[in-house]
Amino acid sequence: LVEFYKKEDRKCFEFQYEINMDGILEIPELNSAIRVKILRKLDWECENEKEERIEKGIKTCRLSYDKIQACGCRPVIRTRRQGDYIRPLGMKGRKKLQDFFVDGKYPGEERDRMPLLCLGSEVIWVIGSRISENYKVEDDTERIIVLEFSSEI
Repeated sequence: LVEFYKKEDRKCFEFQYEINMDGILEIPELNSAIRVKILRKLDWECENEKEERIEKGIKTCRLSYDKIQACGCRPVIRTRRQGDYIRPLGMKGRKKLQDFFVDGKYPGEERDRMPLLCLGSEVIWVIGSRISENYKVEDDTERIIVLEFSSEI
């Protein structure tokens, strides 16, 4: 007995949404939402907190809003595309997103559904995984962007 299955069409998982710099963005394709807050670093109560954390189904990260503004692009939440790259936190050079996924042993079916925060082809947060070294909060950061991704809305 031989059975054939049609491979799921990747296009059905493609999405792209521009981030509002203060508010909530719903992502119906993933039945999820992302809350965005801009704060002055002085107002951030957890100075020593890690750049990214996961708890109670909410994935949170903080990035330098100053650096995002300086690049001149508006950040978007989207699925992966050909040519995407990331400079993972703590790494000197950049890495193709495909190589990042392979090295991290992400299953193939997850890679196409993984939400990414991007500026053009540069991935600045693989949601639930790593942020970019290029946009981390540093001592001279004045404003931070806090993103909270909730996988169930």
